[in-house]
Amino acid sequence: MWRRVLPTVAAVAAVALTFSLGRWQLNRAQFKMDQAEQRQQAALQAPLTNAELASLVQSPSFDTTAPPARRVKLQGRFDAQWAVYIDNRLHQGIAGMHVLMPFYAEGLARPILVIRGWVPRDPQDRNRLPKFITPSEQIIEADIVARPETSLELGGFQPGPQDRLWPNVDSARFAAWSKLNVMPWMLREGRVMPAGEIAKLGNTPEALGQLVQQWPEPATGADKHRGYAFQWFSLAALASGLWLYFVVWRGRVKRG
Repeated sequence: MWRRVLPTVAAVAAVALTFSLGRWQLNRAQFKMDQAEQRQQAALQAPLTNAELASLVQSPSFDTTAPPARRVKLQGRFDAQWAVYIDNRLHQGIAGMHVLMPFYAEGLARPILVIRGWVPRDPQDRNRLPKFITPSEQIIEADIVARPETSLELGGFQPGPQDRLWPNVDSARFAAWSKLNVMPWMLREGRVMPAGEIAKLGNTPEALGQLVQQWPEPATGADKHRGYAFQWFSLAALASGLWLYFVVWRGRVKRG
């Protein structure tokens, strides 16, 4: 009797576990698809202004860990003295870096980190940083992002006071380094619109350091979760098949 009960209990447990994991992966895939749909819908909405973003941030329901995928159009100023360059970022197969600066938007009490764009790396000296003329007052258009993409980082990099070239960046690391009380999320700049008299200067390579602001559409990752779900469902089917063969079919053969 125990020769049938124990394998049956094990098979039921294995099928229940693998099937539930498969369902969880399908739910994750649907969640990623829903997020992509929300991004598409947000892209069709008018960008948030300074006053609207300030009101949103001050709302008790605002989730700083998962801010809305909205576009903003803000007036304010960059603080170029705290510029940081994120190394090992590719654009069309060319090695370069992302430029990041804190931005003081009018009406917001805390600065926001802005990923301003991509610049190529100096082929002769990889540690040489580009020079920027950053206008004091700007209007920027950007997307709200929870955190930027990351690359492999070895050795637990801890930036020193003069370090400007980093392997990765997040708001907590930047805040600890600069002592600035930055927002826990970031902006990814899509288009620069300098205000007032600096309009022409702001669009020249000397002013922007030849920043490239072409960002790829983020992958949903739904297919990856569907692949994992298929694997778990396959294991559930395998456990069921093994139970049918060894317990049911072979048991009948022996009794026959």
